[in-house]
Amino acid sequence: MLQILSTNWHAMRIIRLVLAIIIIVEGIRTNDKLLPIMGFVFLLMAIFNVGCCNTNCSTKNNNSTINNDDTIIYEEIK
Repeated sequence: MLQILSTNWHAMRIIRLVLAIIIIVEGIRTNDKLLPIMGFVFLLMAIFNVGCCNTNCSTKNNNSTINNDDTIIYEEIK
């Protein structure tokens, strides 16, 4: 757990952390109830390094080869 918190700090993770702090402070300042919740979500994303920006929602590369021996037959439609 400590390794997750202390390693792999990059620009997007720092941006999420700064944005979370700004959103939480602004939500408390304006006495809003939804903004601090959204800020805590960004804070958790920054602390645990999760999110669709670079880590969890990426698709895996499919390294399967295409067999070019199969011929495709086309039918002309008039």
